[in-house]
Amino acid sequence: MVEVDASCSGLGAVLSQRHGDPGKLHPCAFYSRKLTVAEGNYDVGNRDLLAIKAALEEWRHWLEGAHHPFQVLTDHRNLEYLRGAKRLNPRQAWWAIFFTRFVFTVTYRPGSKNGKADALSRQFETANEPDEPDLILPATAILAPVQWDLMEEIRRAHADEPPPASCPLDRIFVPQLFRQQVMQWVHEAPSSGHPGIHRSTQLTRRQFWWPSLGSDVEEYVHACSTCAQAGTSRHLPERLLEPLLIPRRPWSHLSVDFLTDLPDSGGYRHGRSGSVLQGVQVDSSQVTTHGHAVGRSHVPAPVPQLRPAQGHRVGSGSAVYLPGVGVTVCPSGHWGEPEFGLPPSIKRAGGAAKPGDWPLPQILL
Repeated sequence: MVEVDASCSGLGAVLSQRHGDPGKLHPCAFYSRKLTVAEGNYDVGNRDLLAIKAALEEWRHWLEGAHHPFQVLTDHRNLEYLRGAKRLNPRQAWWAIFFTRFVFTVTYRPGSKNGKADALSRQFETANEPDEPDLILPATAILAPVQWDLMEEIRRAHADEPPPASCPLDRIFVPQLFRQQVMQWVHEAPSSGHPGIHRSTQLTRRQFWWPSLGSDVEEYVHACSTCAQAGTSRHLPERLLEPLLIPRRPWSHLSVDFLTDLPDSGGYRHGRSGSVLQGVQVDSSQVTTHGHAVGRSHVPAPVPQLRPAQGHRVGSGSAVYLPGVGVTVCPSGHWGEPEFGLPPSIKRAGGAAKPGDWPLPQILL
């Protein structure tokens, strides 16, 4: 025997079997599920018919091919004429083909006697009144009220600075005077533990709101000294520091670098930006600096200026160490190509480099 019922939210069914003399029903299995959105739009007759189909699908291994016909009990009387109906809609006709695999009869039972299936079908209904949560600690166990004075100050400040219309109703608008304290409380609370920008913003937006909340929290987290000290470096570890070689003569150890995005000077400018480059060479032995203004399109130009005016000169065939940066000292093996504008006599010096000397390429002039 199969007892079925359907409500506005779910289906319920009970599979029972008679045993003994006189026969007494013993439950064998229970079935219930929630209706989908589309199934919730069915009328009463189709919902009860769906309950029969779902129950037969669930217990097909017990009911299909049974030696004795079984009985289906429902509180919808019209389903008694299911097998003899002459007009069926497409859905009912499709289900009727499935029902031909079983040998059963549909019997009407009043809803007052179909309590087991009815209870299973209604367990998915939402309660009309929400349950009030029970207090973890009774009022008698609290020695002093747990309050945050800042909340009262914020509410009093709303008289002078009322919340804007764009403020959500479930959040508290924080005036400008109290935003720093709110961010400090959210970010540095023991329960928070100095979270990142995304987490701090998420925690703040749970209860508070102001127009620039996201950017203000991001700025506060970036300025947090505790987060800066505990942060993990995302860069490759630096190599071991090695002392520079001692210069043997003037202009034997040079440093080359560029000063970029300078204002227009002497007619040097590049495109719309109007910025110029300043090539700087520093003689390590005499600690003298020489600058050469060039356009941005002539980045490698400071290297040929190793033979500048002003009475300074690098002797031909002399070894020059350039602990510099940029394309002028990139160890690519293309020092003599035209785009660098270097004399053909400039070549890379041979010989094995000492440990730690790899950023000091040796150049012969």
